[in-house]
Amino acid sequence: MEDRSVRRQLSLLQTSFLLIYIYRNDSCRSTQFASTEGTTSARLPPVSKFGTVKVSGNSMLPAYRDGDSLFVSWVDGASALSAVGKSIIGKAVVIEREERPGIFLVKRVKNFQDGNYWVEGDGPGSTDSRTWGWVKPDEIIGVVLFRYKKAKPLVSE
Repeated sequence: MEDRSVRRQLSLLQTSFLLIYIYRNDSCRSTQFASTEGTTSARLPPVSKFGTVKVSGNSMLPAYRDGDSLFVSWVDGASALSAVGKSIIGKAVVIEREERPGIFLVKRVKNFQDGNYWVEGDGPGSTDSRTWGWVKPDEIIGVVLFRYKKAKPLVSE
């Protein structure tokens, strides 16, 4: 019984955090929709170090599916990533290409060379650095921390 109570408290804590976080996000900026294929959305200046994106498309399969929610650490491209450099190789990032402002893409960093990043989708047929070439550090606007599931509604017993 005690174990069940602890799990319930942890669930409430997690739900409370997400509700507070989402409330703060919604009051400060619209939810970002990151696309693996290129869906537009409005981007407001980040007011928090963390945010959420919702995946649209399948170019990051099997890691991320269409509709997945991702928890992201926003970065100030060149300044934040210059200190990180190669340590983000292998991590999924949110990018906004200079040529397509307002369109956010989720890709995985594969290489770092001469201050630029090579990014690719996990799935076949992804449009990525194989099409556009190297990505500048200031085009990387976030690093994906984890995928999460929306909290289920609480049911009283």
